Amino acid sequence: MAHRMMVIFCEEGLKDVQPTCVAQAFVPHNAVLHKLYVIGDRYFPMARSSLKNFSAC
Repeated sequence: MAHRMMVIFCEEGLKDVQPTCVAQAFVPHNAVLHKLYVIGDRYFPMARSSLKNFSAC
C-alpha cells in the first residue's frame, strides 16, 4: 500500500493514528479539487471530484 488517509473529526480520533504520519487541516471545498499545472508560460487549470464536505463532532 502506497499510503493511507484518515479523516479525524475530533481529538478522540487521534488514538487511531500511528506514527510516522503527516497531519493536514481539511478545508471544505464542496467535493471539487482544483489544481493548476504550469509548464513554462502556459497553465492548465483542472477540476476533479474529491471528498464531500464533512461536519465536525
